[in-house]
Formats: sequence, C-alpha cells, structure tokens
Amino acid sequence: MKTNFSLIALLLFAALLAGCGSRARVGELRSESQSVELGDARSVRVEISFGAGDLQVTGGTEKLLEADFTYNIAELKPEVEYTDGTLALRQPESKGLPDLRGIADFRNEWALRLNEQVPMDLRVEMGGGGSNLKLADLSLTRLDVRLGAGTSMIDLNSGWTHDLDVTIDAGAGDLTVRLPGDVGVRVEVDRGPTAIDAPGLTQDGNIYTNPAYGVSAVTVHVAIESGIGRINLEVDEHTQAQAALQELLDQQVEMQNIPGMVMAERLADGTVIWDTSGYTSPSGTERWSANTASNIASVTKTFTAVVVMQLVEEGKLSLDDTVDTWFPEQPAGDRITVRMLLSHTSGLADYQTVFGMDPEKWTKEWAPEDLIAVANEAGPVDEPGSRRAHYANTNYFLLGLIIEKVTGNSWAHEVESRIIEPLDLKDTAIAKDGTRNDGVVSGYLKTPDGYLSSLEMPWYPHASTAWAAGGMVSSASDLMTFASALFDGRLVSKETLAVMAQPVGTGGGRAWGLGGGIIEVAGRTAFGMGGDSVDYHAFFIGILDSKLVVTALVNAGDGEVIAPSLAALKYISQPMDSK
Repeated sequence: MKTNFSLIALLLFAALLAGCGSRARVGELRSESQSVELGDARSVRVEISFGAGDLQVTGGTEKLLEADFTYNIAELKPEVEYTDGTLALRQPESKGLPDLRGIADFRNEWALRLNEQVPMDLRVEMGGGGSNLKLADLSLTRLDVRLGAGTSMIDLNSGWTHDLDVTIDAGAGDLTVRLPGDVGVRVEVDRGPTAIDAPGLTQDGNIYTNPAYGVSAVTVHVAIESGIGRINLEVDEHTQAQAALQELLDQQVEMQNIPGMVMAERLADGTVIWDTSGYTSPSGTERWSANTASNIASVTKTFTAVVVMQLVEEGKLSLDDTVDTWFPEQPAGDRITVRMLLSHTSGLADYQTVFGMDPEKWTKEWAPEDLIAVANEAGPVDEPGSRRAHYANTNYFLLGLIIEKVTGNSWAHEVESRIIEPLDLKDTAIAKDGTRNDGVVSGYLKTPDGYLSSLEMPWYPHASTAWAAGGMVSSASDLMTFASALFDGRLVSKETLAVMAQPVGTGGGRAWGLGGGIIEVAGRTAFGMGGDSVDYHAFFIGILDSKLVVTALVNAGDGEVIAPSLAALKYISQPMDSK
C-alpha cells in the first residue's frame, strides 16, 4: 500500500506545533508585499511550502513573483529566496513554533502572482487549510502538488500547447481539479477511501479521459494519489456538454435503430457545439457533419414567418389584415387574418389530406394557387379564428403568395435576400424544381426488405408540393445560425419574437404561435419548429431571453428528433453544478 507522505507530514507538523514552543499569541494583523524580478532566467523552478492557512496562486505579473502576505502571528513571517533560477517560498521550520491549537482568530494568508510567460516547474506543498491554485494561465512544464488537510482547488483548464505531467497527493480533504476540454486529458487515480466525481469524463477502471484524449496532439497527464475525502474531476462546461451530447446521440441512434443523427447546441455563454452519431446512409460510408445539407421540411415555415414579421415591422402589412386584401375570391377571406394563417387557426383544410397516398398528385408539379384551390374545394375544417389549431400547409402557401403580392418579388427571393444571404447560410437553399437539390443527403425509408433511398422512390413528392410551407434544405450548422439570429433579435426584434411566441391556438397536443410552437422547458418558455417528410426530420428550439438553442437533423423516415432535442435543451439549461 502506498503511503500518503503529505498526510504524515501534516500530522508530524501538528504534533510539533503542539509539543514544541510556547502557546501561540495572536498579535497585530500584518500585511506586507514582496516582489522578485525574473532576471535573465529562461526557465524557473518554484517551490512553495505552506504550513497552515489560506493559499492562493495565480498568474498575472510580468515579474517572477508579486506576493501579498497577511498574518497575525509574528513567528509565521514568510521567507522568500531566489537563486540560480529557483524561487523558494516557505514558512519557518516548525521546530520552535508556538502551539496554534484552538486559536479561532489565527490568520495566515498568502496571495501569490507568478509570471505567465516563463516556463515553470512548480511544486506546492500544503500542510492544512484552504488552497486555490489558479494555474491555467501559467507556462507550466511540470506540476507537483502535495496537499494536507483542507479544501483545495487546482485549475488546469487551459489550452495547453505541450504535454504536461501533473502529480497530486490529495491528502485529507476535498479536492477539485478543473481540467481542459480542448486538449487530451488522462487522469489516473490511485484509489483509496475516496469518493470520485467525474462528470463529462469516460472512466475505465481507475483511468479517466476526456473526449479530446487520443484525438488532440497534446495531452495533460494527471496522476492522483488519493487520500481521505472527495475528489471532483471537473471539466469545463463545454467539455461536459460535449460529452453529454455525444452520449445522447449514441443512445438515440441505437435506440431508434437508425443510420445516424446530427445535433448542434448553443450553450448559455453563446458557445456552439455539435456532434454526430452514425452515418448518413445505412451503408455506413459517410458520417454526418454540422454542414451536411438535409431536407428541413416544415421548419421552412419559420423562415416564411420571419419574412412576414419583417414586413409587419416595416409597416407593409398587419397581422390583422385579412386575406381578401390580396385575394378577394378566397372563401372566408374577409375573416381570415395573417395572424390566423401564421398560427394555423384559419380553419382552412390541408391539401395534403386531400392528396392522401395518391402518387399522381404528389409527383405532379403544382402552382401554389392550384394547391390552395384543392384545399378550398375540400371546404373549411373550422371557423376562422378558432382557438383550435388545425395544422395545414395551405396557410403557408397563402402567406407565400401574400409575401409576393406585398413585395413584388418571389417568395424565394425574399427568403434569400432577407435571411439566407445576410446570415451567410452556405448550406441552405430553396428546393429546386423536381424532388431534391444537388448535394443534399439522401433520405431513407425502412421497408421489410431494408432501407429504400429517396433517390429510388418514383413517388417522391415534387418540390412544388412543399414550397413556402416546407420546400427548403439546410444543415444543423446553418439552422443554428438562423435560430440564434432569431432569438438574438437580429432577424426580427425581441419584441416581435415575443409576439411570435405567444400561444394563439392549440392543436396536435401543442400550442401554436406565429411560425412555430411554444412549450415550457425547465420552467421557461421555449419556441421552435419541427419538420417531417417521408424520410427526413428536422427541428430547432430555443429558450426565449437566453442563448440556449438546439438544432437537429435525421434522414430516416422512422427517426425522431424532437424528444432528443428537448432532452438536450433541458440538459444545457441546468446550472453546471446540477448536471
């Protein structure tokens, strides 16, 4: 069994304090500062030997050392020595020191700032008390920390450019080690009677690694000899979220038995991460990426709604304008408003319901007006303005035509000039005439004989049957850019978004606003939109007045992205310490 030398040293130190010298006497609180110039040294060794009290070590000086010492027992005056590239800071030897037991107002505090540029071999030995070692900004070449009793934090969360070896003797007490996410991390714990928490890390026996381990060219190797207490291996929030995202996607692809899935998340600080699991085809030849273009189906409706709301902000139309303003022949057009079209509360039938499974209707090229006529012939399904929402593509075909009437340009032109081009959405496009765009991943439908590619479906719907209601393609990355711009107030004002996210009608088990659905996630209002077609599914959702957004795509007919996306949004909406 290995011996915990720091713990033994601490006990010996305490025994010496108890048995040697006179009873300690608290005196005047003293505060003093010292500094040490770096000189010509190209690398240094720093040795810190601290008996008891509170120790803080950070970067932040162009000198080798700037130190502030606070103590109220004269015999604990610190000693600082710098010779031949070695800086030593220590408390006086324990022999002859006064007995410190039972002194409630005893104070001994070191605040040390070290040079961040010079390569540094750092050794810290701590007897008892609290230590806060913020070492992420230092140019460490090696780190050796020996802890005694107390609570300690060691921050190594930095973008290291070279391998780093770290050894930690944990002593007795709670230890937190903050680890980087952008470089590889391998932690080996010599396990003792210690509880270990390591969220976001992969455990293999007594070895813990982060997602970048084995991928990054740089690795931080940490060896911990555990003592008595708890060890918390804390990855930064980005790394923890990345690991959780990968785990979620792997679980979903396996559980749903689909070829693959891609998802992107924007975290609370605005950082965007993404990950994938599986492949874009059952053959397993090509992996998903954040830029893989896929059919987003009805997520197109939110693009159309954004254009409409921009026109409202520009004073070119009103949400309360009625359809007969532009189309006097539309049945009940004098009672159907723009707001009702956006929220599926117009009472209009859906031409898709009329089509049923008739391949001749789906594969035919249609003009928008003709599809609206098909829905009108079927008759209304409810009164205009009903609180019951009846989801229908017909509403958004009318909105597409209204956009064209108001602007004098095509719906496609307005979407491109107002959204796609300003946001530089390189993977986003309007579906071309026919069934699919070049460069778009094929969709797959599971049959008793295996997966059938959309390229092999003679009855695949013509793009004209989707148009302003579902005729766009995009990627997880582009959808994230679009959704982020929407929630940040860069496409419409946040006041306008708040109007869009107000429930107008309820149908299909959800509340509908203007251009999307509203749901509560972790006690907060979220707004989003899903898209489903024969062999594609897409979804975006975000929490209002926050940076939190999730986008997801899958290209299998039996795939599902809404539940996984909601799980991801709930996860990233939680405080770090509750995950």
